[in-house]
Amino acid sequence: MLLINKSKTKLIIFLFCGFYGTIAEAFAIYCGAWQYNNTSFLNVPFWLPVLWGIAAISILEVANFIMKLESKR
Repeated sequence: MLLINKSKTKLIIFLFCGFYGTIAEAFAIYCGAWQYNNTSFLNVPFWLPVLWGIAAISILEVANFIMKLESKR
């Protein structure tokens, strides 16, 4: 999706949220909130930064869609 759209803003959001979302989860895991069985780095799975990035882009897309609907009212 990021390669097709070639949006620098979305890429920055993906990387930023992927990194800081993972850091936040690593902190929560360190504090004992939960744990993952198969971990790779900082006691989090390797796929977690990608998941946080996808979630951030998805939230952005939903928010843009809602704003477009509201502007048509």
